[in-house]
Amino acid sequence: MDEKLIDGGKAVCEKLDKLNNKNSSINKADWLLSENSICYLSPENEKIKAFQFSDWAVNCHLGNFIKKRKGLSCIRIYRINNPYEDNSYLFLRTLDKTNDSVEHYDLFVENGKELNIAQTYSLFIGNKESSINSYNLPTRGGLEICRPFSIKVVEEEFEQEPLDGGAGKIKELDSKIFDIMISKGIKPNWRNAEADWVITDKAIFYINPVIGAVYPFSFEEWILVFGRNRAYGLNKSFAALNIVSRTDKENYYTLKTSNVAQQNISYIFSKFEK
Repeated sequence: MDEKLIDGGKAVCEKLDKLNNKNSSINKADWLLSENSICYLSPENEKIKAFQFSDWAVNCHLGNFIKKRKGLSCIRIYRINNPYEDNSYLFLRTLDKTNDSVEHYDLFVENGKELNIAQTYSLFIGNKESSINSYNLPTRGGLEICRPFSIKVVEEEFEQEPLDGGAGKIKELDSKIFDIMISKGIKPNWRNAEADWVITDKAIFYINPVIGAVYPFSFEEWILVFGRNRAYGLNKSFAALNIVSRTDKENYYTLKTSNVAQQNISYIFSKFEK
């Protein structure tokens, strides 16, 4: 765990202990908290389960849904699809004992420690929202429709903060994606061949999560060119922009997105150029 640690202590998680083939005891496992994750460690058999807040949500308001334990408080950690959208419906599913569709774990920690965990998680979510809100995007963003892989690869592999995203098309890159799918024995269709675009303050990415294809366009190496009459289609709801190499104007790609999305793309890129 390379991140700076904020807090930690003794803990018990019966579900993880069962998976690790060990007896549950508050004295036999630990938890460690950083600004981006919480980990459950079992020194007895050297097992570590890390819950990254980009993939897992935390809720300590469990009321009477969980049986109380003396001196301990419970937090529920449940898997989410996208940290940028409202995941409360997933939490509600974890309360339905007849529906096990959402992976979740109950972590018991010493009384009072759950407040530190909840506050740290809230700060993580707040920092994500504030970084986007600080840009005052002209239109509502579309990150919630991006596949989780697309967001995760930008955050973890490129260490950049997604500001907006959505579905898009680049003909030349779609052809490459099509060929890679065929070579891997995957039959391309409109669903699995579709790509996401994700923009940060430093680059725009074109990503196909199914095969893990990532095409980054750093603003230091590429510029975005928006034509005067870029809107087209029914009610002019679609738009096209060119991603052009700064060193070779003949080297470019045309990205097609919604017209609304390109307002945000243009706005974010203009901030980089300034």
